[in-house]
Amino acid sequence: MAIRPSIYVGLGGTGIMAVSHTKKLYEEAYNGVENIPEQIAFVFIDFDLSTPTDSHLAVDINDDFLSFANVAAASPKKLYDVRSQKGEYAWMFPNNTRYLGNNISDGASQVRTYGRFLTEMIQDNIIQRISNCITRVRNIQALATPVVGNQPIDIHIAMSLAGGTGSGSFLNVAQLIRERFQNQVHIIGYGVLHGVFRAMDPSGTKTPRVIANAYSAIMDLDYLMGASSDNPIHIFLNGRRQDLNSPIYDEFYVIDNETENGRKVDHVDKLCEVVGLGMYVSGGEMGNRVRAGASNTGWHQGSYNITPKLGWVQGLGACQVVYKGEELAEIYSLKAAVNLIINLQNTSLDVDNAAIDWAIENYVREDQNFDQLIDSVYAFNTSINSAPIDIKDTISDIEQTIENYINSRPQFPNKGFNKEERINELKSSLRIKVETLIQAENGVANAKGFLFALNRNMALYRTEMESERALYEKNVVDQLVVLKEEYRNYEAYAKKIFKSKVTQANMLQDGIGKIAKEILTANLEAERRKIAAEIYTILLAEVNMQYAKVESLDNKLSVLKNKYQRELTLKQNVGTTTHVFEYDVSIRDRYMMEFLPDENFYNGYFDFLGTTSFLDVDVDEELDRGILNYCNSLSQANEYRNKLIIDVIEGLPVEEYAQLKMIVSEKSSRLLRLDDRGQVSETRGMLPTAMMVQNYLISLYKKNNTTKTRLESDKNLLPAIQKDFIFSEFDSMKQKIIFYRSDMAIIPYCIGAFDECTIEREYNILLRDAMSTGTTSFNPHFDKQIFDDMRRIDFKLKPEMQNEAEFYWVCGHLFGWKDITEAQYIMEKNDRGEAVKIESKNNVSHTKYIRCYKGKYQVWNENGTTIINDDKWVSLGNSTNREKAFNYFKTVVLPELKNTLHDKILNDISTNGKNRYKLLIQSIINDGIEDYIDKIACTDKNSLTYSSKQNAEAECFSKEWHFIERDLLNAIDNFK
Repeated sequence: MAIRPSIYVGLGGTGIMAVSHTKKLYEEAYNGVENIPEQIAFVFIDFDLSTPTDSHLAVDINDDFLSFANVAAASPKKLYDVRSQKGEYAWMFPNNTRYLGNNISDGASQVRTYGRFLTEMIQDNIIQRISNCITRVRNIQALATPVVGNQPIDIHIAMSLAGGTGSGSFLNVAQLIRERFQNQVHIIGYGVLHGVFRAMDPSGTKTPRVIANAYSAIMDLDYLMGASSDNPIHIFLNGRRQDLNSPIYDEFYVIDNETENGRKVDHVDKLCEVVGLGMYVSGGEMGNRVRAGASNTGWHQGSYNITPKLGWVQGLGACQVVYKGEELAEIYSLKAAVNLIINLQNTSLDVDNAAIDWAIENYVREDQNFDQLIDSVYAFNTSINSAPIDIKDTISDIEQTIENYINSRPQFPNKGFNKEERINELKSSLRIKVETLIQAENGVANAKGFLFALNRNMALYRTEMESERALYEKNVVDQLVVLKEEYRNYEAYAKKIFKSKVTQANMLQDGIGKIAKEILTANLEAERRKIAAEIYTILLAEVNMQYAKVESLDNKLSVLKNKYQRELTLKQNVGTTTHVFEYDVSIRDRYMMEFLPDENFYNGYFDFLGTTSFLDVDVDEELDRGILNYCNSLSQANEYRNKLIIDVIEGLPVEEYAQLKMIVSEKSSRLLRLDDRGQVSETRGMLPTAMMVQNYLISLYKKNNTTKTRLESDKNLLPAIQKDFIFSEFDSMKQKIIFYRSDMAIIPYCIGAFDECTIEREYNILLRDAMSTGTTSFNPHFDKQIFDDMRRIDFKLKPEMQNEAEFYWVCGHLFGWKDITEAQYIMEKNDRGEAVKIESKNNVSHTKYIRCYKGKYQVWNENGTTIINDDKWVSLGNSTNREKAFNYFKTVVLPELKNTLHDKILNDISTNGKNRYKLLIQSIINDGIEDYIDKIACTDKNSLTYSSKQNAEAECFSKEWHFIERDLLNAIDNFK
């Protein structure tokens, strides 16, 4: 795809902000700043050295700032004081020098001449930096085959016309480039007017000079854009005397904060977005089409002029229709992540039975009729032999044998039983069980509940073991007492002379032997319960440790869930608060999206995670990243990510598609309100806005260029002006459509932002004060010599209304503050409608501000001093001649009273309605010139007198009538 070699220059804060948005769009198009083609370059120039920070701006703009360290320490004030003594800086207004500071970094203080002064201080740095960029771009241009070859390099310069830096430097910087590179460059300006700054500061406290700056900047540029070989302009610029034989700018876009349909932008950041988009469009894939407009150069030849004004102003509008698939994928992923965690934290398992089942499976249940653990220690599956005692033994031998017997542990524990191994087996089994539970649907809650139930059961089992062991140990103590008694009884019986061996044997075996066996058995029972209790203690510790891990995991998941929910809320809401010049067709999906997991969703996560132990995961490295990566990999997320915006638009219902068109038309409308001022081209007979060249460029990505999209096929898409589709090859355009509106060949006095009387008055008052002796007011223009030249030739931004004096003269018969009584003639007329004689003469009352009193013409001065009886009538040269009175009114009175008369006419039209006056004027035209003279005009004569004399006064009436017939209706209709 061919690109236009382009250099983007940002002057001042506004210009830098706009160019940063342009660079951001290039970053997105080329997948990173490092991939932006070398045929594209950026230069930022500002005297405020702080770097703007905004997440929507380009990520890397530091290297684009112009360095002027070599002159940073110089004092502007001292430099001026020294060099002005040598005759330099003759262009500086003396009163403006008080704003010069001691440091460049003090900024331009919203004073244009200070911005220019600082620019000239670093002009060598500026031209060197831009020259380096042009050389680099030109070298790459010569080597790279995809680049448009052998064409001028586009220099885009963005600035505010209302501040000090941009408004003060934009002419200097453009001429520096023009002087060095001539027709090797094509210079395009983008100037932001004052409106947005006053919207941000309605009181004007922080922006006292923005209106006058913008008005004077447009006027200066309007004057200089008229330079040609036939009309060279002599100027001392950038330290040199120069003759301008062509306009400094090839093209210049003027941007206001109000669109043609009255929609206003309230912050400069938002306005910079559309300016940045417009510059990107002009340099990117759409650039060749933007530059191809005939009006871009046609205004030079006067094709779009209303003499003597040139149609050099251009307006733009732009918006992006986006489908934010990546954001939708992120929202879907976050919903999935929240759902996943909620699922993990919800219980679905019968944890009590699960804990019992595990105990049974691992032979550790010890309640009710279960003795699994103690049986695994010693199962009593073999009989215990009796103590080896005999009646032949002495009592002491019997006691020793019994003691040894009681303390023996026959076949204890069971063969193959190893306590440590048993404990390790149980621990391993528990861990496997916990991991198995966790890595399944509802895993964390199930594992946590299972461990809680198991902990309770193990504690009960251990308590049972300890209780039973205590009972057995007590039984041993009790039986030992009985055993001693049996020893005494046996010994006493054995000492008898007459005794039975059978009885003695029974006493030994059934008494002492039986008790000894019971004690041995009780010892064994106590011992195996002791071991079981020890195993339960260790197992309980393991259960608690595993529970703590699961609980920690549960807490981590809760933290992540809250984090995801916050991010989800933020991402769902962010689309409603940013990007004024953007329409997001994914808004509905953003809010209405539902997450519906498939049957493999939960188990799929653990397969994706691929870790052997979910309990030991790192929160940031494994858990958080693992959840998000898994959820981002879901097929629905990828579907959002890869969907083409043209497919989305194809699927919009009729109502939503109609809404899309309406919003796009509004958002991409021209950011410049226009007003024809009632002027008509003398050569083409057209209003200025009717001569504009308007065009829409629409850039979109589609898979098949042979099949028309819904937008291409829609004949009612956008206003009925030229529309061209450009098909992009950039992946960044797959979910974006750019609508770019370009209106060209606009005459600058048609800029609607200057149509309020307060704007021109504020400017004129400032100039009056600035030129007064001893004033401290500043002059808003950028060059005293140019300003003096403009004053000398009476150059104005707004030319006088065609026949302006005639308009205010005639309106003097229709508007006014004072009712007057005048003679009205009723004439007898012939068949041709011509007056032949007076039928009657009556005195009638009219409201006028011009009258003929006792044969002399007068005008009402509402702001004048009352002489007598509230009389403010002022003589028009003490003349009785209508022609002389009109000339006096035109040259003496109108310049002084114009604003007052303007306000009176405008107020009456607003109060009574424009239609009333249009009907009145049409009625006057229908009645003819004789009735106008006899019934409306202020005069001491009638139509018969004038027609019979055919003198200069009669000629004056003829000219007056010609204006009424041709121009008065249109002038009233467009009066503002």
